[in-house]
Formats: sequence, structure tokens, C-alpha cells
Amino acid sequence: MTTNGVKFKKYAENLLLAGLNSVNISLDSLKSERILKLTGQSTFKHSMAAIIKAIEVGFKRIKVNCVVMKNFNEDELCDFVELTRYLPIEVRFIEYMPFSGNNWELSKLFSYKQMLNIIQNSYPNLICLNEKSFDVTKVLFNLHQV
Repeated sequence: MTTNGVKFKKYAENLLLAGLNSVNISLDSLKSERILKLTGQSTFKHSMAAIIKAIEVGFKRIKVNCVVMKNFNEDELCDFVELTRYLPIEVRFIEYMPFSGNNWELSKLFSYKQMLNIIQNSYPNLICLNEKSFDVTKVLFNLHQV
């Protein structure tokens, strides 16, 4: 299940009891003002609360999905990686892609290779958990297991 976390906290325990054991939480910035600018809604606190609630109730796999955009949140890559040091979560960095309704612009594209370069410069010993050429979530990291 993928969620922005707005109502997740309320239903987390019931979802777990119903058999859901993993969750993807969309979070494109760790700065609330950027989330507001991107979505028009103040969902940052809800997303963070959802991550904490998923940990507390015992979800086996918690993935945070972050769509990386040039001149928007690429400066937060290492901040997201650091989250995995302290929380039992995985972070997936996703390239900004065109789809109906997102006003896609090439100027916002921050490529997988650019992401990897920044992260590997800061964490030379960090291992990428997946690097499948067909996988849109190309970069998946978890410092918690290192």
C-alpha cells in the first residue's frame, strides 16, 4: 500500500491486523514548507507521524518514497539517507517522470546517476540495495542495516 500518511495513523493497527505487513509512505521533502509548495497541503507532519506509527505497530517493511526534483529537493538526498540510520525504514529515490496532470518539465529532472553521485560522495561505503535498470525506484538505501 502506498500512502501520503494523512489517514494512515488512524488505520495502521487495523491494516496490520488485516494482514498488511508493508507500507510505502510518499514523502518528497523533509521540509514542511516544500511539501506545502509542492502539494498545496500541509501533509509533512502526517507523513512523519505515519512513519513512526508504522514502526510502533510493527510493520515489517516500511519504505519512504521520495520523488527527486532538480532545484526542489535534491539538496535533501543525504538527509533522507540519514533517516535510515535511526529508523528501521528504507528510502527509495524516484526520478521525476511525466504523467497526466503533473506538469512535467525536463528542467525538473534530476537523474538517477546524479542522485547516486551525491549519495556515494557522502557515503562511499554505502551499498545500494537495488540497481535494476528497469526499476523506476532505482536508488534504495538503508543505513540502519549497515
